[in-house]
Amino acid sequence: MAKEAAEVLIKKGKRATAAYIQGVCSSQSNTDVTNEVFDSILNPLAPINSWNGIDWCRWLLAGGKAPEDYTQTVRRYDNATTCGLVWTANFVAYRCRTCGISPCMSLCSECFQKVITKAMILTCFAVRLVEPVIVETKVFSDSHDTAMHFADNFLSLLQSHSEMGAAMRSVMTQALTNPQIYYMLAADCESGNNLQYRRENLNQYLDARNSLGPTEEDEDISSDEERTWFAADQLKDSTFLEELVFWTIKFEFPQKLVCLLLSMMPDLTYKEAFTKIFVKHYGLISPEKNEHLVVDCGHHIMKEHCYWPLVSDLNNVLTHHAVAHEFLNDNNLLDQWFKFLSLFQGMNVNQRELKAHVEFESNTYYAAFSAELEASATPMWALISHLKAADTLDKTKSVLNAAIQALQTWFILIGFSVGDEINPYQVSFHIPLHRCFASFLGQAVRQQGAKLDSLLPSEDTLKLLMMHPLQAQVAFHEILCNMWVRSGLQIKGQAMTYIQCHFCNSIVDADLFLLQLCAMKLDPDWFLTTVLQKGNLIRFHVWEWFTFHPNRNNTFLDTDKVMPMLEGALSFLTMLLSTHTNTGLTEEEVIRQEMVSRFLCMNDRTHSQLMDLIPDKCGETAQNKNFETILNQVNNVTLC
Repeated sequence: MAKEAAEVLIKKGKRATAAYIQGVCSSQSNTDVTNEVFDSILNPLAPINSWNGIDWCRWLLAGGKAPEDYTQTVRRYDNATTCGLVWTANFVAYRCRTCGISPCMSLCSECFQKVITKAMILTCFAVRLVEPVIVETKVFSDSHDTAMHFADNFLSLLQSHSEMGAAMRSVMTQALTNPQIYYMLAADCESGNNLQYRRENLNQYLDARNSLGPTEEDEDISSDEERTWFAADQLKDSTFLEELVFWTIKFEFPQKLVCLLLSMMPDLTYKEAFTKIFVKHYGLISPEKNEHLVVDCGHHIMKEHCYWPLVSDLNNVLTHHAVAHEFLNDNNLLDQWFKFLSLFQGMNVNQRELKAHVEFESNTYYAAFSAELEASATPMWALISHLKAADTLDKTKSVLNAAIQALQTWFILIGFSVGDEINPYQVSFHIPLHRCFASFLGQAVRQQGAKLDSLLPSEDTLKLLMMHPLQAQVAFHEILCNMWVRSGLQIKGQAMTYIQCHFCNSIVDADLFLLQLCAMKLDPDWFLTTVLQKGNLIRFHVWEWFTFHPNRNNTFLDTDKVMPMLEGALSFLTMLLSTHTNTGLTEEEVIRQEMVSRFLCMNDRTHSQLMDLIPDKCGETAQNKNFETILNQVNNVTLC
């Protein structure tokens, strides 16, 4: 009977249903009809982003009034001295120059213009309606973007109620910080509706917590059932706020969720509870498994090249044969050098902006590329210049061993292993450890008579080695295709610097050589599939164009970007097959090829222009000695 009555009530419409429930809550009573209504319209099994479900929440909270009228009513009772507005981009703020100690002591424009003190009232039914609303914020998903996409409208609902002022924030705080409410609605595995749903959520929550490091108690749990009961027992003192803070950290601080948590700060009860929970979870805030430290490219030491005297001295002493050999013979010095290079590994990470254009364009990439060239590439080429004879091969092997050890340590520190996927929306063009390994390996094979197979690491290590150079190549073509345009003009500057002739010998050429090695030695099907598609990660976004499937609709790329990205993928594969800079050509042949490609194929060049266009090889002098001879040979062929 209660279910039938609830169905009849719901059919009367949202206003009538909300008015009925307001009357029930006002009388401090609870009926089976009310519970049936809640189970129907606030069903946790329904999609969280359902517009109809969210609209029902708005009407239920309004208690029979229109949601807009209810909002105005609540705001009349707002006595908060601070508004709780979270400033993101494009906000105007005011600060008194007399008493404003710091920029934090500011007022938003609305508060500045409307300084109003209001009384506070607690509605007797709001708590009961906010509680099931808060339950829905438990979004369990392996994909951060997917979770936030589905929760977007729901978070907007919560945010809009937080903005109603102190009265509503006080009610929301009660629901967010009450352990009994949390346990009854989320963690109780013994009674109530949707038991299976809650048990599954508990297990997902526990899995997520364990992904950031299992506790000692968790390690003793053997079965799923034991784990469920253990989780429920452990969560008796938890709150919705604690779980929201956890998901905020787990999902790497999605802006909408952060704004919601911060907007509640004017409520002192909430602020105290949030502070305790935040401190408790503070140790989880750094990237889950990433313990790798890099230089800060925005620091004045980097931006103003304050490190130059040290790097210059190192490069100068390494040009001396005797000093370089002492350096190469000392394993401790090699380890120290690679620890130093590790500080530049993965520096200046770029985040692809997907929505709004980046507000501030950083110019730190100048410092990053300069540092890699001066502090990594220049001493590397100085050492390589002393390793040209077969009797020095043992020294090259020592460097290669030290490089592999440094790379394996780096993979451990960033928590990257075989089968893991790189974040497709992040890229660093700086991987000097990879390039150092590739450059010394190429020298050993070309100049010192080493066999390639004897120097290569294991297959699993090769698979790890190829991922970050591949990510740089994919991001490069995405940038040229204007897929990173919201990250500002500076990102295109990085892409152009990546292939710039004075950097390419130490950067992109080494990346391509390492990828060529992986293409030669790894399973070709695995390699090609990994280049274009790997698990949930699709690189170049044109996988369907390499199949015979008749449907080539691309839901990721705009129509005007499909062909450019397809050309980028084919160009990349062509470069792997046709570029022989580090696979077989002598230094003279490389210079000749570069000279012809810039002299004959593009345009007429003056002598000085051609000299400037030939890629620099730090530590190498052969190109200067052979330049005139090779130029005369090319010129004679041209005249003929």
